[in-house]
Amino acid sequence: MFGEDVTDASFLELQATISEQDARIIESQRPQHFSLDSQKEIHLPSDRLTLAYRKWLLEQGILNSKVQYQT
Repeated sequence: MFGEDVTDASFLELQATISEQDARIIESQRPQHFSLDSQKEIHLPSDRLTLAYRKWLLEQGILNSKVQYQT
């Protein structure tokens, strides 16, 4: 799919489309609780950002991961 015949513009357009689709899905999620204990899960290298965020929450003293949403 990404050979020499693919232009930078078409590649960037595809990436923008994927990012927009991901954003709609992520922004529609409303988790009520997520675990801050990373030892209870199996992680992949792609989970580094989430793990860093959870570590930061713990460093900030946020021990309760219950999320409150404004409607």
